Amino acid sequence: MNQPFDIDSGKISRLPFTLSYPIEQAVTAIEKQQYGKAMNHLIDFFEISAPFCSFVFLRLLQQASTNNAAILPALRQFVDRIDNKRPLSFGDWLNDLLTPLIAAAAKHMPQSSLTKSFCDNIYIKRRNILLGSKTSASIVQLRNEYRGHSTTLSEEIYRQVVEQLIPRTQSMLNAIMPLANCSYVINRDCYKINSDATNEQPAFTIDLYPLVFCDENDFRYVFQSLKA
Repeated sequence: MNQPFDIDSGKISRLPFTLSYPIEQAVTAIEKQQYGKAMNHLIDFFEISAPFCSFVFLRLLQQASTNNAAILPALRQFVDRIDNKRPLSFGDWLNDLLTPLIAAAAKHMPQSSLTKSFCDNIYIKRRNILLGSKTSASIVQLRNEYRGHSTTLSEEIYRQVVEQLIPRTQSMLNAIMPLANCSYVINRDCYKINSDATNEQPAFTIDLYPLVFCDENDFRYVFQSLKA
């Protein structure tokens, strides 16, 4: 299998470590033809990027809502879903949390580079490629079928799963690439993302803390679910 992703590794490394690490590990595993490990790292990437990107959109929409009250129902829906569904599943994050926030961002802040990037790369012919279709399994289905039941399969089967995951991983990487152009201030009390102004959008600073935070050992944590 050739180089799996059409993005320079240096640009991937400029993403937040939480997002870049599983991709770098997957690439290494693919090079070694360790497809079971590669599959797990790619699924890790989606399981982490879904809540992480949800929180980025959440903070951006919260900022925009100060001048646009029409955004508030989308924010309430997001918070209510987290509060009412315990524990949250990976499917909840993709279907019921991230996807509605992307739709809200497309409606209320279409000038955002991140919004444009998600709309251009995640929605292909008006279909969300993360959610699958009648002819292709969703990310959640692949995760549940090949990792969710603690089964061990052959490397050939894992290679086929990796081949299914790679195009959608590429699309997700393309979607989040505006985050590689941001600067970050990360410590125990903040997780700030700073973006300079462009022709399309003003500068912004958002803080994902405490939804994303780092501890005294510099381990990074992303909120997944409230306890049942």
